Amino acid sequence: MQHRYRLAALAAAVLAVSAGALYAITSPAIAAQETPQTPTGLRIQTDPYQPNQLCRAGTAVVSKNDTIVLAASPVPLGRHPGLRGTFEVTGGEGTTPISSTRPMWPSGRVLALTIDPGTLSAGAYRWRVRAEQGKEVSGWTPWCGFTVKD
Repeated sequence: MQHRYRLAALAAAVLAVSAGALYAITSPAIAAQETPQTPTGLRIQTDPYQPNQLCRAGTAVVSKNDTIVLAASPVPLGRHPGLRGTFEVTGGEGTTPISSTRPMWPSGRVLALTIDPGTLSAGAYRWRVRAEQGKEVSGWTPWCGFTVKD
C-alpha cells in the first residue's frame, strides 16, 4: 500500500515540475521577448474633459498653461506588461529637447508623457515615441506637430 502512495507522490511531483517548465516556456514574463511594434494613434490631450487632438487630424494647438499629455497606443491593442515608451519632443526657440522613457500607464494600454504647465514656451514643437520591451525597441513613430500659444 505504501508503494502506491510513493508512486502517486512521484507522479504528482513529475506533473508539477512539467507544469512549471511549461509555464516558464509559455509565460510572457519569461519567454524570449519579441521586438515591440511601433506605437500608433498619436494624440495630444490637455484636459480630461476635452477630446484628444489626433495627430493625423493636423497640428494641435495648446496653451503654455495647459498640462499636456502626449499619448500613443501599443500595437496590438491590449495589455503589455513591462512595455515602456521613449518620447522625444523638439522645437521651440531656446528650449531644451525633452527625451523621457515612461512605463505604460497603470491601465497597461497607453504610452504617455505628461508635460507640466509652463514647461514649454510659445512656439512650434514636434514629438515622436517608440516602444521598448526589455532590450528590444520598436521603430520611431512619425513626427507629430503641435503649437504652444501664450
